[in-house]
Amino acid sequence: MELENLQDVKLNHEHQHLTIMTMELHVHTRGELRPNPDQDAVCCIFYNITNDCPDPLISHIKGVIYVSEDGTEEKMPHLQSHLQAVPNEQSLIAAFVALVRKWDPDIFVGYEIEQLSWGYLLQRAYVLNINLTVELSRVRVLTSTDSETKEINDDDSEIRLTGRIVLNLWRFLRHEVALQSYTFENIAYHILHQRIPLFSFRILTNWWAHRTKMYRWQVFEHYLTRVEGIVKIMQQLDLVGRTSEFARLFGIQFYEVLSRGSQFRVESMMLRLVKPLNYVAVSPSMQQRARMRAPESLPLIMEPESRFYTDPVIVLDFQSLYPSIIIAYNYCFSTCMGRIEHLGRSELFEFGCTQLRVPIDELSRHKDNLNFSPCGVAFVNQSVVKGVLPRMLEEILNTRLMVKQSMKEKKDNKTLQRVLHARQLGLKLIANVTYGYTAANFSGRMPCIEVGDSVVSKARETLERAISLVGRTTRWGARVIYGDTDSMFVLVPGKSREEAFRIGAEIAEAVTNDNPKPVKLKLEKVYQPCLLQTKKRYVGYMYESPSQDKPVYDAKGIETVRRDGCPAVAKILEKTLRILFETKDVSLVKRYVCRQFGKVLSGRISIQELTFARDEYRGAAGYRPGACVPALELAKQWRHCGSTPGAKSRPESALRYCGGAPRSSTHQTGAQPRHSASRRQPQDKC
Repeated sequence: MELENLQDVKLNHEHQHLTIMTMELHVHTRGELRPNPDQDAVCCIFYNITNDCPDPLISHIKGVIYVSEDGTEEKMPHLQSHLQAVPNEQSLIAAFVALVRKWDPDIFVGYEIEQLSWGYLLQRAYVLNINLTVELSRVRVLTSTDSETKEINDDDSEIRLTGRIVLNLWRFLRHEVALQSYTFENIAYHILHQRIPLFSFRILTNWWAHRTKMYRWQVFEHYLTRVEGIVKIMQQLDLVGRTSEFARLFGIQFYEVLSRGSQFRVESMMLRLVKPLNYVAVSPSMQQRARMRAPESLPLIMEPESRFYTDPVIVLDFQSLYPSIIIAYNYCFSTCMGRIEHLGRSELFEFGCTQLRVPIDELSRHKDNLNFSPCGVAFVNQSVVKGVLPRMLEEILNTRLMVKQSMKEKKDNKTLQRVLHARQLGLKLIANVTYGYTAANFSGRMPCIEVGDSVVSKARETLERAISLVGRTTRWGARVIYGDTDSMFVLVPGKSREEAFRIGAEIAEAVTNDNPKPVKLKLEKVYQPCLLQTKKRYVGYMYESPSQDKPVYDAKGIETVRRDGCPAVAKILEKTLRILFETKDVSLVKRYVCRQFGKVLSGRISIQELTFARDEYRGAAGYRPGACVPALELAKQWRHCGSTPGAKSRPESALRYCGGAPRSSTHQTGAQPRHSASRRQPQDKC
């Protein structure tokens, strides 16, 4: 996986005056057990401070604060770090607090903060009767309640320090890169292209306690490499810069870009737009949302004609269908007149999670400027009033077109292409989830099922009309074999690939002309050959233009692109499909599969290729009867195993390790043998 340095194309500011501090800990562990803050003392604190300021002498600082029994400082000039020796653990924490107050960082970062970073230090300080939550905050108070002190003990709480941003890096990397394992060493290999050794806690503890100083130096080098590597990973992906840009775009705070959902972003943009128009957002209660009508319309998802196709299959996709529907038909909270059965009545009627009254004289005044959705809801046209949602989405889509135009002008700069692609994709996603904001009837901030159902029903009608147009146009000789929400797969039997592109362009133009602007159908690609399995699961050789000579392997939803299986399955299946597509010979496929199974049976395949890394255990009741899922089978084996204490009653404690989603708790880790596979470990290995 090749990743460009995104620092090369970030916004050019001379200095941001932003201070970022990364920190890792070395803990004296007991044998093979993992660190436990209730019993294991902190021996060393390793830090790295990045200061975006004009002075080069303080722009990059790294150092170590460690406990020395005799109080003497180690002489390690080759490390080029600040070394500070302290007599005990309490002095270690006090020295670190003084360091934080001196540099006053804006952002605290750790690779996995609960295990060997900020969370562990807070828990350990609590054991020593030190309230670090207050000491590390920018707003210091003289006293604190027990609830404030014990906030970090809550399994579901995040580490919150007043005035500072605390980032758990590995969680953000799960959305940045697609990998099987998210250990620091694997991330460094794929992003920084560096090999970093992995040492166990027992080895590091033995090195630290060894009487030879050379071994202690290796501990120093190991952790300093980690804190520097965290900074390099963030700089390589430009996480801070991109997050800041999105915060400015959405009008929200820095950390809210990372922690809040899509509804928060939509509402922030919408409220900024409606404030000059003197609109007030509705604030419904939970009871009002619960009384709202249930959704009635569903998107059109056809069952595909499952088979292997050697003839060209044209894939056509509506460009931003839901936002285009909202703009074209002026669907919005502010333009909705209610359902047809309520029109012409003077009394209040149910409207979304609130109530609405439409005077009869106002309805008669706009009777010639109404449009009705397929689900029976009336809206006024743009000639009467332009809705807030259409206005907002037009701005978003126009901005996205500007970004895509910049991509066309800067084709030679691959790094800039990747950054611009991320920006246009972010704008596309925020436009697409605007429909979800109107239809979120369970946890939504301001749901209105009349608007949501109108968008879905109109999109379904648009796709059905496109499918009907293809079926009744005989000169194309085409047939729709699959349709999914905003796309359709068109088979052209007996045609060449060049003819398929020509027919696809004609279909796209005809459907676009049949719909109001900005609803647009575009020719996305042509598959030849391809295999349709079930809904949202297909694979084929993709051609994006008639002049393309070599196809691109493209798969959606199947095991070759999923990460909840083992690597061996993905590799064998992808090679099998490539053989089938290139030779059309099933006997060659059988020969290859038998050869690979022979390797598995003879043990000539790495155990890592057979490791399930992301199959999360959902509990015994979370699977249908007869399901054959690796995590469920492991739970059954663990439940029937009587050799490990507590195994029959706590299968989840071992299998939570498989899920790749560490819990935020740092409580009781390493306290008993059954916790040796920590719930918080991000290594994603069973």
